[in-house]
Amino acid sequence: MPRDEFGLRFQSERETPNTVCFREIRDGESSDALGRPIVGRLYVSKKALAELGAPRRLVVFIRAEE
Repeated sequence: MPRDEFGLRFQSERETPNTVCFREIRDGESSDALGRPIVGRLYVSKKALAELGAPRRLVVFIRAEE
């Protein structure tokens, strides 16, 4: 059965000069049928993260646009 959206959790992993790299936290809900991550790593600008209070964890929702 197709999903309406994916809700993926990420944990900060390392910083680059202008971004923070987040690693996807895998669990049964956010993995594909073989247990692999859906996104893997996500880079977010430090400026955008500062607006969110510099979180160390993120939740990202992916939904198809029709």
